[in-house]
Amino acid sequence: MMTDQFDSRQRQQALRLLESLAWGDMGTAIHGLETALALAYEATGDAINLWEEAGEARFGDEFDLSAKQAAELTDEWRLAYVARLLATALQAYGVSPGTSPGRPPEPPWTAPPLDWNDWDSSPARLLRGLNDILYGVAPTHGA
Repeated sequence: MMTDQFDSRQRQQALRLLESLAWGDMGTAIHGLETALALAYEATGDAINLWEEAGEARFGDEFDLSAKQAAELTDEWRLAYVARLLATALQAYGVSPGTSPGRPPEPPWTAPPLDWNDWDSSPARLLRGLNDILYGVAPTHGA
């Protein structure tokens, strides 16, 4: 059973925020964001393997690298670092690196509607779910 996370004032503020956005453009924006991230990651090829094999041992976590250290990276290490950051961004957003880019900006969708009762708490689920509500796309399970 879901419990309310927002009080009535917060719900009103959230609704005002949602109503203030140009939702007619949101499908295109979501698709553009997801596609750009996926294509940028794809463009790094297998560079992430270098970071996965030796990057953390050499530099620490990807968030530990200073701007000075990043500027001093060789082109090979810089590409590996960018690949790691893109993979992290994709995972944080809620899209698995290496999967096909996001849904098209206009219906019909190629991916099934999101399961709104899913465990996923990602920004992708939030944005796609709100956009699906606007276009009347039913979730895969009950709301």
